[in-house]
Amino acid sequence: ASVAFVDRIEVVPALDYANQARAACRALHDGCPSFEEVRMSLYQAHLDSGVKSGIDPRKDPRGFRAAGEGALRRIWLNNRDREPAPPRAPAQ
Repeated sequence: ASVAFVDRIEVVPALDYANQARAACRALHDGCPSFEEVRMSLYQAHLDSGVKSGIDPRKDPRGFRAAGEGALRRIWLNNRDREPAPPRAPAQ
């Protein structure tokens, strides 16, 4: 349901459904599969940050997206501008 609201650019109800989905997942005895919990967590954090920014995604979609991405920590792999890390010492 949340994704359907996002497709309609109605981010507040989308965030509400994302919060409900995460709460339902946590309420399960066995919980949700870890990959689903991580995916929902990232999605919810992105939406939450965008909504908290106060930016209207209809008027400034790039600004809303940037605000949402600000909530996520980025990890760059294969960055060719950096020196490779030294090898680790063998475990003993």
